[in-house]
Amino acid sequence: MNLIFLFLSNELGVIIADTTLLSDISLVATLRRYLPYLIIHKDIFISKYQILESAVYGADMIVLDASILDFTSFEILFNFASSLGLRVILDSIVCADDNMRSSLDFVMIDRLIF
Repeated sequence: MNLIFLFLSNELGVIIADTTLLSDISLVATLRRYLPYLIIHKDIFISKYQILESAVYGADMIVLDASILDFTSFEILFNFASSLGLRVILDSIVCADDNMRSSLDFVMIDRLIF
């Protein structure tokens, strides 16, 4: 697992937990238990179960990769994550298909800005 710590001030920090190479999500729970910072979970999300698991383990945000999702899959996973209270960051916008790119305006405006 790769961890990236970003400290914006003494009170505000962000941790990016990348579990794409290791499938051990339990470190996200450990980070949540001991650190008060915002946790962004980055993985290859292709199912609702993975997103549910991320929410249960304590992530605040997830990263959805547009290069591996078509628009329908992205929309389903995005809406599910939002219903769980997770914020969503879209990765690889350059690789997104034309349908996704043209539809991102109404999908992203109020939910993806943090």
